[in-house]
Amino acid sequence: MVELKKINFAEHIHPHDKAMVLEKHNRRLRKEEFPGVYSFRIKTKAGSELWVEMNDVFIEWEGGPSTLNFIRDVTEAKELESQLYRRRRWKPLGRWLEGSLMTSTIFCLPF
Repeated sequence: MVELKKINFAEHIHPHDKAMVLEKHNRRLRKEEFPGVYSFRIKTKAGSELWVEMNDVFIEWEGGPSTLNFIRDVTEAKELESQLYRRRRWKPLGRWLEGSLMTSTIFCLPF
C-alpha cells in the first residue's frame, strides 16, 4: 500500500491515451455527466503494456472534489476482440476467393 501512494498514475498511462484519460478525469472533477466506463492502455512497472477498463465517479474527499476509480485488467478481452475483428474482416474475401475461377490470383492488401 505504501508503494501505491508513491505512484503518479498519469506517468503509467500510454502516451496515445494520456490526453483522453486526463480530459475525462478533469471533466469528472467538474461534475460533467458522461459515461463513466472507458478503456485505455497503461505501462506496468516491468514495462509491459496492459489494457485496463476504468469506472470512475465523482466524490467529495477531505473537503474537495475527487474521483473514486475502479480499474480492471481487460487485456485478454481486448486481444480476443482484435482476433474476432480480423477474422470477420477477412471472411468476405475468403468466400469470394472460394467462388472465384481465378484461384491463382495473388492479392496484396495494404495494412
